Amino acid sequence: MPLPVTKHPASGKSTPMEATSVKSKGGFVDRRPRPKLEDDQSGTLSVPLGAFPGGSAFGDLVFNVSGKSFYGRLKNFSGVAVTESQVTYDSTGATRGPGYESQHAFILDFGGLRSLLLLYMDASVGKVTLVLPWLGTGFADKSLYPAHKSGSDFVPSRDDTGATQVPFPSSDTQKLLVQVQAVSGSAFTAVQLQESLGLSTATFPSNVKASLEGRLPFWTHPGSLNGTVQVTGIGADLNALLAGQSGNVQPKLVLSTDSPGVLSADLNVSGLRPDLQASGQWGGQASVEVSLQGLQSTSLDLLFPAPSSAAWRVDSLAMTVKGKFPVWRSFPAQTTADPGLLGFAVSARFSVARTLAFNEAVEVYGFSLPTPAATATLIVEVYPDAHGQPTTGMPLASVPINLIAPAPDQAAGAVSSSASSPLNAGPAAWTDVLLPSVLNLKAGQYWLTAKAKTGACEWRGVPAAENDGRTLVSQEGGPWRAVPRLNPHASGESFTPLYPGAQALILRKPLPKENQPLLDIVWPAGAAQPAASTGVGPDAVPVALQLPGGVTQELTPVTQSVAIPIRLTVRASGTLTLTATAAYKEKTA
Repeated sequence: MPLPVTKHPASGKSTPMEATSVKSKGGFVDRRPRPKLEDDQSGTLSVPLGAFPGGSAFGDLVFNVSGKSFYGRLKNFSGVAVTESQVTYDSTGATRGPGYESQHAFILDFGGLRSLLLLYMDASVGKVTLVLPWLGTGFADKSLYPAHKSGSDFVPSRDDTGATQVPFPSSDTQKLLVQVQAVSGSAFTAVQLQESLGLSTATFPSNVKASLEGRLPFWTHPGSLNGTVQVTGIGADLNALLAGQSGNVQPKLVLSTDSPGVLSADLNVSGLRPDLQASGQWGGQASVEVSLQGLQSTSLDLLFPAPSSAAWRVDSLAMTVKGKFPVWRSFPAQTTADPGLLGFAVSARFSVARTLAFNEAVEVYGFSLPTPAATATLIVEVYPDAHGQPTTGMPLASVPINLIAPAPDQAAGAVSSSASSPLNAGPAAWTDVLLPSVLNLKAGQYWLTAKAKTGACEWRGVPAAENDGRTLVSQEGGPWRAVPRLNPHASGESFTPLYPGAQALILRKPLPKENQPLLDIVWPAGAAQPAASTGVGPDAVPVALQLPGGVTQELTPVTQSVAIPIRLTVRASGTLTLTATAAYKEKTA
């Protein structure tokens, strides 16, 4: 994951002044000279990463590397060799020895072609009086500074006045002869020159490579680097370096370049810590068993022991899942699988039927009905369609189901709303009704009916603005008729008519084209919600959830444990056994 930004290297030397314009609050422009930040290194950059225990593991680490040209002291310009020349030049071009009239000349060997833009020098130390470029076999007679006077011969004559800043058009050269006039007198060394002379170049880092000290590069950037690029692969290389080692290992990140441009990395070394791992524990057990209802979402807390009170920043979860599930799957007979807020009070005197339509042949194992808590024995049956209602003949299948729960009595035959129904003893749950044998149905329309042998039970439904004829009711064994209209929102002359429609889930064998995985797992970690889908059987199946780069879920331990909530949805009722491992970092103060 991306790490917080800390620049390497840091700079902050005193430097020559450059003109800037800053608009003040009053609208005036401040043009006072301001210092330009100097670079305190160039070329290869080495960053110690800290000490890590052997065998530590890192996640996917990403950071940025930037490249720019050099502006700073000669001593910080990589690859330059400085030697004092035994020859200096006077204002006529005549050669003199070193120290003559406080003049000293030095040869700067850059070790390769460099693009130079500017030389500058501390006025308290001296001034530049002559600059000669290298021509391959010797230094030129035509100087870069002072500028050649028109009509005169090319003679390397110094400028007696000298300058503390010597700009010139971009000059590509391997060497320079730089002559300076020292303020302190005749004694002036190459070390003093490197401390006091600065230069600005147009040379950028090239063919940049990133490696861990002593290892092959894990990342390369061919060509010139003028700007910022993203570096990947350091996490995997750190893991390979630390694997199998014992004790603490102190790796260094090495950014190398073929030219002495300036490299910087936004790698936060203080925040570079290996991933910690924790295994889930439930009551001292390494796995947890969960009973799941078909198509119903179930929340589960993954519980991990916390070694300290420090907050966790979790970015990935690894799980294994196995379970016992039937061959059938739950399919909604309506657009929603959430139990509605309207209900039919099914009893021995009041029956309810809802239509089932299949576009092709299916193998039906049963149904699920949404029922609040009740005590009743329901008779659930399947009939063929006869002119838009259940046939009067024998049912295709019939099965009793016993519901046991305390519930107040209610007069049979009423259509109720959740706001007023005495049968609404709490939220509705889907109750599976399995047929005694598989029911093979051809394509067409059928009816699912329910009546009570004993007691009464509410069959939940959803409201519709129009009566679509998909739900019918029968009073006292009489003929099937359309459901009555409800006006739960009546207000004066205006009202909104509602027609309740009974809900059901069909438990059937999936068709070959219905190849959705059995289990969905969602990790609701804030705005990011990684999800995975998988099949489940008697053998353990691995599941991995990863937050997107840079995102973590922050959790605080409570009673020496951390709970990470996930959401499970299956397409058949059964039992799921789950183990979990979390990858995290401890939050630092």
